[in-house]
Amino acid sequence: MGIIASRNLEDQRREQDGIVYFDRGTLTGKNGRKYDRYAIQTRFVEVGESQAELVRKYVLPISRPGDMLAFGAKVMAMCTKNV
Repeated sequence: MGIIASRNLEDQRREQDGIVYFDRGTLTGKNGRKYDRYAIQTRFVEVGESQAELVRKYVLPISRPGDMLAFGAKVMAMCTKNV
């Protein structure tokens, strides 16, 4: 199995308040509602790090009221020491 190329393309790269994120486009849900997707770039997450601190540092500076957040399974596993 080789290295999987990043889906974060340079033309999708944005920066706000020192936080780098990638615009992954808009999806339309079954209900017809539209959802903008963003991938937030962090430093390497260490085993046992606080999820709350990651959110404070990387998400809150660029979030808006009504935004929803999903963590990837790998980040969750690192934070919960389940690796």
